[in-house]
Order: sequence, then structure tokens, then C-alpha cells
Amino acid sequence: MQLPHVFSRQFMKSLSLPVSPSDGEYCRRVEAVVALSASSALGVPASSVTGITNSCEPVVPALLRPESTRDARSRILIVSHRLDPHADVVADLLRRRGHDPVLLCTSDLPGCGGIRIRVGSDGRLHAELSTARGTLELAEVGAVWWKRALPHRAGAELPEIERDWAERETEQTLAGLFGILARDPGVYWLGEPGRIRAASFKVEQLHRAASFGFTVPQTLISTDPLEVRQFVKEHAGGVVHKDLGNRFLGPPSVYWGPIEEPPAFEVLLPTLVKEAHLESIDTVTFSPCLFQAFIPKHAELRVTVVENQVFPCVIQQHGGSSPWMTAKQLDDNEINDDFDYSACEIPDTLRQRCVELVHSYGLAYGALDIAITPEGDYIFFELNPDGDWIHIQERVPALDIASAVASTLARHCATSTGPRGTMSDTRWDKVNTPR
Repeated sequence: MQLPHVFSRQFMKSLSLPVSPSDGEYCRRVEAVVALSASSALGVPASSVTGITNSCEPVVPALLRPESTRDARSRILIVSHRLDPHADVVADLLRRRGHDPVLLCTSDLPGCGGIRIRVGSDGRLHAELSTARGTLELAEVGAVWWKRALPHRAGAELPEIERDWAERETEQTLAGLFGILARDPGVYWLGEPGRIRAASFKVEQLHRAASFGFTVPQTLISTDPLEVRQFVKEHAGGVVHKDLGNRFLGPPSVYWGPIEEPPAFEVLLPTLVKEAHLESIDTVTFSPCLFQAFIPKHAELRVTVVENQVFPCVIQQHGGSSPWMTAKQLDDNEINDDFDYSACEIPDTLRQRCVELVHSYGLAYGALDIAITPEGDYIFFELNPDGDWIHIQERVPALDIASAVASTLARHCATSTGPRGTMSDTRWDKVNTPR
């Protein structure tokens, strides 16, 4: 398996990886994740399933493979992008188990592929997506994993105004096709995009999490400077400002330029509100801003849910002998990334709440961030409906999330020969059910 060229310096830093695109360490670490996951799934030593190239040369993934005949519902579709190691790891595990997954990079359409759709007078539909690698019929798809898609990209030879039009037309077309798959009871979804979006709003997450029994931080979202000042006054232990969903300031939504010349941008980190900030607090009138009572942390939990499987990971500052985030540390910008990751046990009630919260959105996957206070209380921060897990499994191989994702897709694809219930069908009734 070849791995794609990685340009995200922020992502590389989060994995403690070198940022040089020519360095093979990234590939070696992802190879280790694949080998460990495969050995766990196959019951063989990790050394026997290695042999993955360490090349970091840019590659085009095997998006769509030409096949003349296939069993109905035999394909597993992974929708992501070329730079996503999660997709590569899971696709490799599926191939080792005898599947032929399809990796679809949405940004390759329409510029590097073709779309053919026919709708008959009786509503019968025949749809194909194709690239230079081959063709995929929609009727072949039995399971879909929507990891993270990039916007569509039309041919660079088009004038900008026409390219924008072509990309929006492609978005309309593909959204329609994925919508058909989403309501097909014979297709299993591990992350349907509409439900991922519905689960991505912080104010709604906090309200819903509390209804399921989680403790959440006292929170204010406001454009009223007087209300913000009052909120800060009420919380002597400190107030933190956070973004509502976009922590990057400055870059375009998608960057297609050369790796060597990345666009300039800033990362908006949680900021302890000081007196100096209050002097310019009138600027909140320009945009809603989120403020939360500061929560001291002894540690933080990252709880990954795959259907009914729960993978809790505790993250502590190196040594773990003292609280790793105090108001003074945050104020003095003393927090570093020297953390210890380890598997842990969590109370059954917390485990069940995590599963039920994810399922309430009609999702089978989600990653929750939960603080552990010095007193041992659990405080919900947020749910990441398509959150990353490579950095967890790379540090804690016992948390074999890759195999859980691959097994889930393979199991549901094997049984998707006709109409059946989906996660969204069976769990949607819990959306407004208090816990």
C-alpha cells in the first residue's frame, strides 16, 4: 500500500511527526497502525503483515476499479480525500479480509472523472461514477463510510466563473446520489453527511448532552457586551473564549496550491478572558462568541464510539502527578503537547451515555471530548461526529479502532442484500428523549 503525500503541518504536529514531506516517518507510523490492526484481526504477528512501502511520493488512490460482474451490494464505499490516513488504514484492512473497497475522493469530480445517471419514467435509476481507474455502479454499494470529503474541483482550464458553476452543479448531482443511498434501507452508513452536520453545532450538543445526563460547562453565547461582562464577573474562577466551530482564521476553505507554499493562517485556541480583553469586548457585536466557565482538568478523556463499541483513552500531561491545566497555565500559555495516552476504564453509566448520545443523532460513530476534574467529575466538552482517531491508535495500539471500523463495514456489507433497518432508523426516536 502506498500512502498519500501529506501537507497538513498542523496534522503532522498533532501526531508528533516530522513536517518534511520527504520524510518517511509518517508512512512508517501509519504502516505500524495497519500492521497492528491486521495482526489483531487475523491473529498473526504484526511482523507478518508488514511490507508496506515507505514511499511518500504523491499517489492517486485506487478510487474506482473496473469490474465486469459483481454480487449485488458487495462494495464498501469510503468517501474521503487523498490525504486522509484513516481511509488508507481501513481500506488496507478490508483488502486483507478479502474485500475490494472503493476510495472516492470527491475533489476528483468532475475534473478527473465522469458521472452518468439515468432516471426512467417509472423512477428506476441507473447511476455510475467513473474515473480513469474504472467505474462504480451505485447499485453495487452495500456500506458507506463518510469520513471527510473535500469540495468538488472542476478543470483548471475553465474560467473562474464557469469553474464555480461546474463545481456547484457537481455538488447538486452528487448530493442527490448520496441522498438516494442515505434513504436506501439496503445500504449501511457509518456517518451519513446530513447527520454529521446536524451533530456539529456546539450549542445544540451541549443542550442535548445535558439531557442525556452529562454535566456541561456553564456557557454563554452572545453578541451583547454587557452580558459578556456580567458572565465574566459571575465566574471568579475564570472564563474561557472558544470558537463555535471554525478554529482556523485566514486560510481558504480548500487549498489547492503547492505544498511548499501553504497559505498563511492562525489557529484560534481557547483563551482565558483577561481584563485587557474586556476593554475591546464591544467587538462581540460583530459575531456570536462562545464563553465558558473555566474547568480545571486533571486529565481529559477521548471516548471513541463505533456502534456499541467504546474505546476510552485518557490523556494526561507527562507524569500525571498534578492537574495539567490550571487557569494560570492557560493564562501564561504554559500548556505543551507533552502528553501521555493510555487506555482506561470508565463507569458503565458514562459509557452508556456516550453510546446513546452518538446514536441519538442517527450516527454509528462519534468521538467525545470529556474533562476529568481534580475531584474526579466528568465534564462534557464536545462531540466530534467525524473525529480523527489515528493519533490515538498510533499511541495506544490496544485501542484498535481501525479494526472496529473495518469489521463494522464488512459485517453490514455482507448482510446488505435486501431491505433492513439502519442505525438512523432504529435510533432516531431517541433524539428528544431526556436521560
